[in-house]
Amino acid sequence: MYNRDIQFCQPACPCNKVCEHGAATVYGTPWDGKHHLGHNIAAPVRAICILEKSKEDRIRAITKTEALPMMIRQTYCPADPKALAKTLSLLVPIGVRAGPAW
Repeated sequence: MYNRDIQFCQPACPCNKVCEHGAATVYGTPWDGKHHLGHNIAAPVRAICILEKSKEDRIRAITKTEALPMMIRQTYCPADPKALAKTLSLLVPIGVRAGPAW
């Protein structure tokens, strides 16, 4: 059930920033997508929740090792090897410092 008090930063394609001290922040974008649930706001990344389609509603805790490949599949990966290495290097701090994963 959708809680109207929750604000989605940008469900489809948020922008992420990892600071030098390792904190990750997610930023909404002006492109709101077809559901119009996003807000152009910034928020610290405190947890990761991977959504998958299923016949039943359920949630379970997952390890960071399980979460990382799922995060990579949802990340834009540049063709340039140096740019790809930089992009992938940002996922580890986000995953490690984000708190719990589901």
